[in-house]
Amino acid sequence: KGPPLVELLENLEKNEDHLSIRPFLMPIQWVNRPNPNFRGVSGRIVNGNISVNEKVSISSSHKTTTVDRIIAPKGDVDTGLEGQSVTITFSDDVDCCRGDILSNENTLLETADQFEVTIIWMDINELIPGRPYYIRIGSDEASATLAIPKYKMNIETNEQIATKSFSLNDIGTTVMTLDKSISFVSYKENRDLGGFILIDKFSNQSVATGLINFALRRSQNIQWQ
Repeated sequence: KGPPLVELLENLEKNEDHLSIRPFLMPIQWVNRPNPNFRGVSGRIVNGNISVNEKVSISSSHKTTTVDRIIAPKGDVDTGLEGQSVTITFSDDVDCCRGDILSNENTLLETADQFEVTIIWMDINELIPGRPYYIRIGSDEASATLAIPKYKMNIETNEQIATKSFSLNDIGTTVMTLDKSISFVSYKENRDLGGFILIDKFSNQSVATGLINFALRRSQNIQWQ
């Protein structure tokens, strides 16, 4: 009863009312400085919207500043929209770099270096627990190691199966530890900032994709004094 599925999906009206209430998030991909008189940060807005004169926070330093200009491919705009690639300038000098995340002033991003993750293994060579891999998440990079997997999934029965490693096309859950703390959002909240790829340090080949489920509390037990 009703139209074919593809026809139905192609004609659905996109509801964008939620964009105005979602928090603004933009990973910085490039510090744009073509000359001594201009300094901006470039990236794609992955969540929410941002307008000129709004206050934003920088993830690494937690410093707050005010948006002075938003420059889209066709020129200045008053508001940057989700999915748009823009360059943002600030009203004062603040330190930020590639890998930092811009967010609303009242949006405090979590920071951690240890997570429970879901892994989709894509390499013919098995996972070696404890071996360091490169991780690319958003526009940030770090070194990561994976613990012995908790389990892998039987995709036909959805059963959790005990395993000591991941083979080609395995999907499972494990603990990932990074060599530095990063600001993050779980994959459930945002696919761009909650998804990552793992790269073999020796072959430079992508070996897995993954999703951050949540941070582990023990990664935040030790605080700088």
